[in-house]
Amino acid sequence: MTSRWSGRKKGDFTLENTESFTCREGEWLYFSRWYEDPDYREEVVVRHFPHGEIRELIPGVLMEMPDGQKWILG
Repeated sequence: MTSRWSGRKKGDFTLENTESFTCREGEWLYFSRWYEDPDYREEVVVRHFPHGEIRELIPGVLMEMPDGQKWILG
């Protein structure tokens, strides 16, 4: 899948089939990626905008709390 961002700046990069956008903070894009091989697991993929280079892979799930804080639960 190729992703294009609208707005002032555009990025163009490829995502995995099991990867979905979670949020953006400045130049950092956060995605969730999941696996079923054979056990289910998730990881947070941190990409740099606009080219989508992977900067970090973190085991767990990124959750937004009611007060706006973001927690990674592993």
